[in-house]
Amino acid sequence: MQRFSALLPEPEKIRPGKGYLRIDAGAACRITGENAAWAMTLVKYLFGALFGKTDRNAPCALSVTEDASIGVFGAYCLEIGERISIRASGKEGLACALQTLFSIGRKTEAGMEFPCCKIEDAPFKPQRGVHFYMPPADLVDDFLHLLDALASLKYNMIILETGGGVELDRHPEINAAWKRFCREAREYPGGPQGLQASEAYWKDSTHVELCGSGCISKADVRRIIDHCAMLGIEIVPEIQALSHAYYLTLAHREIAERPYERWPDSYCPSCEESYQLYFDVAEELLDLFQPRRVSIGHDEVRVLGECPKCREKSGHDLLAYDINCLWDFYQKRGIQIMMWGEMLQNHINWKGVPSGGIGVPKQKDAYGRPYQLPATYEAAGKISRDILMIDWQYSMANDTENEFAQKGFQEIFGNFRGSQICGWERRSRNENVLGAEVSTWCVPNAYELGFNGWLYELVFSAMVLWRQDYTDEKRAEFDRLTADYLPLLQEKLSGERCFDGSLSTLAQMAVVPGEKKKIGYRCGSIREDAARAAYAGGLTPLKEGEELIIEGRAQSIVFFHAARQPLPQRITTWNFRDRVERIAAQYMIRYEDGLSINCPVEFGAAGDYGVALGDFSGKSGFEMPSAYGDAPSDIDNQNTVDEDHMQPSPLVNPKDPWRGAALAACRYAELDTPEGSRILYACEWKNPCPERRIQSIGVRQEGASPVEACLFAAALTNE
Repeated sequence: MQRFSALLPEPEKIRPGKGYLRIDAGAACRITGENAAWAMTLVKYLFGALFGKTDRNAPCALSVTEDASIGVFGAYCLEIGERISIRASGKEGLACALQTLFSIGRKTEAGMEFPCCKIEDAPFKPQRGVHFYMPPADLVDDFLHLLDALASLKYNMIILETGGGVELDRHPEINAAWKRFCREAREYPGGPQGLQASEAYWKDSTHVELCGSGCISKADVRRIIDHCAMLGIEIVPEIQALSHAYYLTLAHREIAERPYERWPDSYCPSCEESYQLYFDVAEELLDLFQPRRVSIGHDEVRVLGECPKCREKSGHDLLAYDINCLWDFYQKRGIQIMMWGEMLQNHINWKGVPSGGIGVPKQKDAYGRPYQLPATYEAAGKISRDILMIDWQYSMANDTENEFAQKGFQEIFGNFRGSQICGWERRSRNENVLGAEVSTWCVPNAYELGFNGWLYELVFSAMVLWRQDYTDEKRAEFDRLTADYLPLLQEKLSGERCFDGSLSTLAQMAVVPGEKKKIGYRCGSIREDAARAAYAGGLTPLKEGEELIIEGRAQSIVFFHAARQPLPQRITTWNFRDRVERIAAQYMIRYEDGLSINCPVEFGAAGDYGVALGDFSGKSGFEMPSAYGDAPSDIDNQNTVDEDHMQPSPLVNPKDPWRGAALAACRYAELDTPEGSRILYACEWKNPCPERRIQSIGVRQEGASPVEACLFAAALTNE
């Protein structure tokens, strides 16, 4: 099955054949069905000039037929023998089949070759999504590559948050207010999280990463829309309402629920001017996106019933009125809405305390300031049942989907982590659960997605949502598949061929000499031959002031290394912490002509032309958490627990919380050593001076970081 290693999620049925089908460029292709024109566009994008002829009389190398009889929407059958035959159910089935074909193909000098086989497959859940901020203007090309990678993983929905970052012709003052807000949030003492604590009514998360704190043109947005359309991915614009309304209220304070705040985040639902402004903005965005569905947000509602117009009304009525106004607006335009659903929920979370839209009685926050919030959960009985709920409270209790089912709503799990959910085989079988979306909450580039662990999660969750057979018992298997696939994902995102993990692709290797030890290879994406060569010196690290002699020209250098200890606390980019503590060391590459270049070594990720590092003693696998919310909350770090009514946690935690980040940038090998299980990482650094001969490599530890980098070996590549 090695030739199918590039294919993830693994199909339901694969029957390998013998040999390969080789196709030269310009072969004939025949596509039939109502989506034939679109499918041909995707064929040309994926395969280039490989399939150039559409002559019905020419011998056909690729035959594609829409056939709803083969199964659910998205099902397909792919057969490769003397020719390639695809039968697929609907547009999604065509997209999945063509992505599968592309994933298992290999380029040749004359065209491509494909392993002979028969693959039959169908999705488990119909909605498999990812939530992104709108990317900055200078990252649009990278974002399109990311969309390509997601399409190959069979994601079919992107929720794209617009905020104040999309160019608005009707309301340029909103764009100006958004940019001013982002600047002030970043400059505020303590950064954006400090701003959140600036008022007793804790501010909504700022989301200043959206558009890189700037704005993006409609032309660039149109590129994203067109690219998704070609890939068969649905874009759901998130046009936030009620809460997360900084972009509206900072430009028009007259609609704010608390207009006297410096940064009001919620509009007044009793003010008709709120809807006049929102609808005008929405109309302009609808003209741009032409969507089938829109998300209206509504998460983090922390201000309601405060102004004179709202004060005498119940929270249930205020929320229902707001949702119904929006539903009516979109329903008249034939658009379905989805929303974050926590304010409509009323349940006991796993810590044994009430959660959802239960309200907050008058009390004081962590800084002694008065605060209250009315209950809103009864609004669920006063709104349309065709609103799709985004249920992130699934991570707070074990049966939130049942609550929405009883109220008549369909849902998707939001902020989904397929690697951590417990009981998916039970919870996903509920008929009202249509799928899930992974929320990224960062700039959508390879560095931040990798460092925050989202690349790992996107791969793992893609398998959970696609395959029918995932259970808690298969978590370790899916973890291994994810770890092995991540280097291929790196290649997709970078567009460059990377170190494949084997010794045969390395021109030469230099190992730090040391005492021989009995070390055994267990598994990993560093292949056994390369791992054995790297630990031939007994895993002895290079000392500061010494040099590792390795001479020759190279396209890149592969560092085999690990951290002696990890950073003490898992940190994400939205914590806005200084990166200096993550820079563990500098590798000093010296060339024969006297030039020296430093390569920064960063724990957990690889950025700014550096390399990533992982924990030498890191553990694979997962464990039940001792308490929910060990990481700092974005609100006030309160962690109320009613021990008498606690339930089993709905989530597991990774034993090494940094491992997913490191795997997103490194290959790895698990080893048995006299000191116990250890993980060796290999990270590739592209040589900026491939024409110069390298002479040696040194290491300098960075004093500002608690992490020590241990370099055991280095290798040159000429590919």
